[in-house]
Amino acid sequence: MMKNRIQAMSVLVLDLLTDIGLLMSVNSGLISVTIWLVKSIFMAVVYLVVILALVFAYDRTWLALTFMAILAIELYFLVIVAMHFVQLRRSSDLNDENPNETAV
Repeated sequence: MMKNRIQAMSVLVLDLLTDIGLLMSVNSGLISVTIWLVKSIFMAVVYLVVILALVFAYDRTWLALTFMAILAIELYFLVIVAMHFVQLRRSSDLNDENPNETAV
């Protein structure tokens, strides 16, 4: 992990860019939110493995503290996405009307 710093940084930047892109998307459908939810769970596990590796294998406690802050942010994103996913599931279950009809 410490030998491939460019690869690790590119994964972090890609994660940040996808989070920003998905946050800025206006029409978040159920499929895009599901993809975002799976990605957030995967990245939270990746950050947890990185923290454990930094603490126990490399003895880099200060660097692990930085990744703990990033993990907290990722878990916050995970909660937001999970709440949005639940809201989309409820709205799709309750919406049995024809979308072409307009309410008067």
